[in-house]
Amino acid sequence: MIVDMPVRKQDAYRALELLEEYYNRLDSPEDKPLKNAIDRVIKVFKSRLFQALLDIQEFYESILLDEQRDRVAKMDATLHLAEEWEKQPMLKKNIRNGTPTIESPMIATNNTISRPTNIKENSKRQTTPTSFTQMTDVHDGIQNNRPNTSGLNSPTDITQLNYDDHWQEIEIDLDRPPGVGLGFSIAGGTDTPCISDSPAVVVTRITEGGLADRDQRLKLHDIILRVNTMDFTHIEHQAAVDGLKAAGNHVNLLIRRLAPPIMEEIQLNKPPNAHLGFSIAGGISHEHVKGDYGIFITNIIPGGIADKNGRLKVGDRLMHVQSLKTGYDLQFVEHKHAVESIRRACDESQTITLLVGHPTDYPGVSDITIQPTNGHRSPIQNEEQGDFPLERRVLLRRGQTGFGFNIVGGDGEEGIYISFIQAGGIADKSGELHKGDR
Repeated sequence: MIVDMPVRKQDAYRALELLEEYYNRLDSPEDKPLKNAIDRVIKVFKSRLFQALLDIQEFYESILLDEQRDRVAKMDATLHLAEEWEKQPMLKKNIRNGTPTIESPMIATNNTISRPTNIKENSKRQTTPTSFTQMTDVHDGIQNNRPNTSGLNSPTDITQLNYDDHWQEIEIDLDRPPGVGLGFSIAGGTDTPCISDSPAVVVTRITEGGLADRDQRLKLHDIILRVNTMDFTHIEHQAAVDGLKAAGNHVNLLIRRLAPPIMEEIQLNKPPNAHLGFSIAGGISHEHVKGDYGIFITNIIPGGIADKNGRLKVGDRLMHVQSLKTGYDLQFVEHKHAVESIRRACDESQTITLLVGHPTDYPGVSDITIQPTNGHRSPIQNEEQGDFPLERRVLLRRGQTGFGFNIVGGDGEEGIYISFIQAGGIADKSGELHKGDR
């Protein structure tokens, strides 16, 4: 029988100690997979405990010590912060029954936009990612997970598009009085990655009323590349925190920001029981475009709402979805979170507004070489990449996390195709296996 008892701070630290003691007792080769998994859990829990302490310190410095706020303003800011923290996701208590999941109360409340007519203004709202991997058709929020072999021969396969200009590097100078915090929180680093296996240090929260908030230039999801002369591209989390604390009164930030040059709000009117009519892929941990963690439109269903609207295209980056009631941020989220956000928006209203980033150029059929589907290979290639032999032998040695690619198909005469190659995985490093190989 499990009895719920009050949990004290020392109990939390003791729980981590017990976990580390168990970890240290695993010394046989057969225990290595379990040991690696426990190591990840320990890092996540430590990161969350440390992040909570940082949030409290930031709250103390930027709100309670702010001489420009009177008692009423401090009380309002404190209550607002308490409400936000109460909405933070937590592990469910059904861990004993299987894999723990994440509760996401913020999905319906923390992403709310005060002015639904302009969804671009929701740059400071936070999202709560969950885990999912498949390509998904979006039909009124009902997900239809299926192998997508038709996309392999599509002239607008998004792996052929260049999204480099969707990212900008920006310098920001912040001047802070002595003893005042910068007013933002970070996550990530080489030891506690928050974006798949990337070492990126990401801005995860802008403190309301803090220095960065008043300056208005730093945004949620900005990736910090440099602080003054200190390189942040490959740094442990604690070193990044210490670097920001020691940055002095004048802080020069170099950040990388998602900012597609061509952005558009697309409004779709959805009758009851109708489908939106498009498919999406991508997200954190399962990027569909190598090195990019965005959510991308991969298929427009003929005759569907999106197709009839005519403005949404295969290859568009989906950045935000807005119902008449609530807005949902789709930047730096996992696939399942994107699907759930679209489903909720569809449940909330029949009018859905999408914020998309268009690729600079959509490829034409003349720009692409399509190999004949003769049973050997049916990929899409840029002409400048050159041709590969129709049939070849590829030798891969399995790594700790597998071969690093996904397959689809296998029914009837469709064949089995490479649908995804994990960035940095065994297949990717070999350079001999390509998406679309059969």
